[in-house]
Amino acid sequence: MQFGRIIDTNEYEELVVDKIWQEVFSWLHTVSTDTKNGIHEIRGHDIYANVMFEPTIARLNNVFEVHRQYIDLHFCVDGGEIIEYADPQKLVSKNEYDAEKDAQLFLMNENPEWAQKMVAGDFAIFYPGEAHAPKIQDGENDQIKKVVVKIKQSLLHIEK
Repeated sequence: MQFGRIIDTNEYEELVVDKIWQEVFSWLHTVSTDTKNGIHEIRGHDIYANVMFEPTIARLNNVFEVHRQYIDLHFCVDGGEIIEYADPQKLVSKNEYDAEKDAQLFLMNENPEWAQKMVAGDFAIFYPGEAHAPKIQDGENDQIKKVVVKIKQSLLHIEK
């Protein structure tokens, strides 16, 4: 898991040296509040973005999600949210892994290992196997305009 601000991406040397990350961050720099909701292919099914404008969710009504095939990069365009991280080994599974959706859901726990308030310009990266719960109400924003970029992990040769 990594967290940062889009204006500071040059400070994340381990990210920007790889052409995949350069491509993703270059695309993210084109996103604005006017960017249409829906799926945007960056590199077909290998790298694509889901742009959404949605309500935030009360923490106890949310779930953690874990992916196996894709890295998630969550980018806040407008509004805000809290995004949490937890060790999936410490969570209770809500369902079996769905390969078609590349997701397994887990119930919320009492105390997250990490929680970060996300505001416009913030990003968080979650690698396969890392449980994360996005779109949690932050007490200030009822809605969030955000982008979730899905990056096939095999492009970066990341170990599972």
